[in-house]
Amino acid sequence: LGIAYSFNSRDDSSLSKGWNIHAMDGSNWMRIDLFRFQKDIRTSVLERLANNCGNFLRELNLKGCINISDLALKTFATRCHNIQKLSLSGCKRISDVTCEYLGRNCKSLSVLDFENCTTITEKGLMHISDGCSYLEEINLNWCNTILDRGLFHLLSKCKHLRILLLKGCSSLTDQLFSTLPKQTYPLTHLNMMNCFVSQFTIEDISCRFKHLKFLNISNNSQLLDNSFLVLSENCRDLINLELSGCSQLSDNGLFYISKFCPKLKKLDLEDCTLLTDSSLFMISKNCEEIEHIILSHLENVTNDGIEAICKTFANTLQIIELDNMPEITNQIFSHLDRVTTLKKAVLFDCQLITKAAIKDFESNHEDIEIQSYFAPPTPVIATPQTTRGICKCCVIL
Repeated sequence: LGIAYSFNSRDDSSLSKGWNIHAMDGSNWMRIDLFRFQKDIRTSVLERLANNCGNFLRELNLKGCINISDLALKTFATRCHNIQKLSLSGCKRISDVTCEYLGRNCKSLSVLDFENCTTITEKGLMHISDGCSYLEEINLNWCNTILDRGLFHLLSKCKHLRILLLKGCSSLTDQLFSTLPKQTYPLTHLNMMNCFVSQFTIEDISCRFKHLKFLNISNNSQLLDNSFLVLSENCRDLINLELSGCSQLSDNGLFYISKFCPKLKKLDLEDCTLLTDSSLFMISKNCEEIEHIILSHLENVTNDGIEAICKTFANTLQIIELDNMPEITNQIFSHLDRVTTLKKAVLFDCQLITKAAIKDFESNHEDIEIQSYFAPPTPVIATPQTTRGICKCCVIL
């Protein structure tokens, strides 16, 4: 593509006319990925692309194209009305003006990626909401200028929205969903990692997004067990639940999760430091087919808890992460040995696990990836030998 559009502006006899005709035929460019070119893509290239592709273009990836501005998107939006998937991730020179152009002209948009577009505000989301009613997925990760009102318009008007990614949107409050009517929305994926999530937020999520399958509320240390009771009772279809850093979650809270969400396949409990083996026993008893479990930094979990997980999910578990767990020993390898589906085990900084045990396990399971790290031994600093003071003008015989 880079060759095609760079040669388009000059007469080069070495370029096959037939090839050039096909290269410039918009019907051959329904899906375009410019991620590899990034800094090389400028306004003129995007304008030329839009003029040639027109209504044929369905998918365009401009991720990381930092030189793209509102002006380029204006031409694009007015030429490519049938665009369905558009990624502008990392395009920090675009603003709410781009959202206005897209809302006016690109009515077929179903997937929109604004990750790390830090000048997009709730005003821009209103333009998108008004014009792109068929939107199914929007990525707003790290758009930290977005306010609650923008999300209200988005969820109110985009009735088909299933995936909403809000990681790192630090300007949102814990009341962001409270003004929405209490009805069931079709949302299945919600990422609120590093957002402010309170008991009120969990209650709002639970009564509106009952079809959730993927939820990330990591790094919210203020959530207590009662929040997880409310969540799990109402969102029973959860498959992927990420709770890393929810440090107030105890065995009681995890009991509710395992009881009411038996379909879980991925469970992230990293840094949930109150959890013990009891939590793993309950997961083993109530959940059906865990595939990926993260238990890193759980200082109260022992070999017994790992044994319960490996025994119950011997035919489903694919990834287990056990970083910095001071109570587990080389014995866990006998438990991992019975897991027939295991693909990866992460064992960084486990003090009681030895290099020799890891090498022995790897030699017998070449198809399993083991990630581990052992700090190099501290070098011994030799103490300089003390010598008797000697006058510089004297000679030793």
